[in-house]
Amino acid sequence: YSWKTDTAKHTYEFKELTIAAGKDAIPTLDFPRFILKNDPSYNFYAHEPAIVVSFGGEARAYPLSILTLFELSNDTVGGKNIMVSYCPMCNSALVFNRDITTPMGEKTLRFGVSGLLIHNDMVMYDKETETWWGQLTGEGIAGEHSGVALKMMRALLISVEDFFDRYPNGKILAPLNLNSMTKKDGH
Repeated sequence: YSWKTDTAKHTYEFKELTIAAGKDAIPTLDFPRFILKNDPSYNFYAHEPAIVVSFGGEARAYPLSILTLFELSNDTVGGKNIMVSYCPMCNSALVFNRDITTPMGEKTLRFGVSGLLIHNDMVMYDKETETWWGQLTGEGIAGEHSGVALKMMRALLISVEDFFDRYPNGKILAPLNLNSMTKKDGH
């Protein structure tokens, strides 16, 4: 697998990394689609866990049953560029702001799954510089943005039923047969 990561810059020893899969072997949801609860394709269990994000009047649920297959979703909610992450290996669900400040100004990153693990946790990478990022810390661990910390965003891990009780007009990630990893027609 070819990497463009500047490995001269790093905050961890490389011996702490494990190769679990190839780069992008696990696809991400880059253009996720969402549905309302009354959509005919709705088929989620009431007690199914979901990562819930609510910003700017928008509320969205990302069921773990889908995120287990993709691990990351690059999305925009309420005007905020976010990345929803779930590591099935360590059962950690975190949401980060994809916008960072660099010496060149503000930059929005898109994330992918590197296939690497650090202490049995997923290592993400940004597609712009291929910096490697720890999922539990949101910190750049190797590459151009090594030492930079992504801003963690407020999120809940609650049941789908609780999501719709709190946010009756909220939207949930569409079932896989309606979702596309490459479709660019928006939400």
